[in-house]
Amino acid sequence: MNSYVTWDKSDVTNLNQIGMETLYTEIDAAGIVLREIGFDKKGHVVHKYPSSSHKYGQYGLFDNQIVQVSNGRGLVTKSDFEREWDGA
Repeated sequence: MNSYVTWDKSDVTNLNQIGMETLYTEIDAAGIVLREIGFDKKGHVVHKYPSSSHKYGQYGLFDNQIVQVSNGRGLVTKSDFEREWDGA
């Protein structure tokens, strides 16, 4: 079962230096990040992975890393994640 986790600049070093205030991730049971959505201070989507329509859509912030769900800021529901994903 996948988990949907939020992260902010206190969880991810230099997140705000790349224009993101918050990051939502979908993580599988093995700790692999499948999808990411990054938001700026105003709540606008500034990062989507994977994506062919966003500037850095070919690269994930957690590429080649196993992620501990407990390291994130909190959980978001699957429906909330999907709503943001579909709107991005």
